Amino acid sequence: MIIATKSLAKRRIEQGLSRSELARTLSLSHSVIVRAEQHKSVSPKTAKIICDFFKVAFDEIFEIEEVENSVATNENN
Repeated sequence: MIIATKSLAKRRIEQGLSRSELARTLSLSHSVIVRAEQHKSVSPKTAKIICDFFKVAFDEIFEIEEVENSVATNENN
């Protein structure tokens, strides 16, 4: 499963924070924030840190997407 962001950039901008400032505040790397804002996966721990900072429920910022199992797909062909 991949945890992908829906509205992280919007919330960050509303708070007047740059990506670097948010990363520094949360003790995360800048690249983690960039990846999240590009709808790439983040760890559950990172998602919790972000949700706690913005004081929102998980599903207000993130969603869980299923990843196709390429092994199972190949076995069925």
